Amino acid sequence: MQVHKENMDKVPNALPNRTDIEIEIYGMEGIPEKDLKEHAAKLASDSANKKKAEQDGGASTSAGPSQAVVTSAPAAAPIPGMQGE
Repeated sequence: MQVHKENMDKVPNALPNRTDIEIEIYGMEGIPEKDLKEHAAKLASDSANKKKAEQDGGASTSAGPSQAVVTSAPAAAPIPGMQGE
């Protein structure tokens, strides 16, 4: 109501179990505890999967066309009238 200036009875385009308009979230305040726990568990599992993938992928290295070549950028030209200190 405050933002859209119209009465709403559900959240448009929301997930099926998250259509309740009574929950007021401002920043990180007001998030239901159940949703915070689900989010933390998902982050933990994603982090564990990423670490495992890095360990599995880091053991086998091969020189091939898919590897990127790292070069340094050319040095910047001095500005006339400026002296290095």
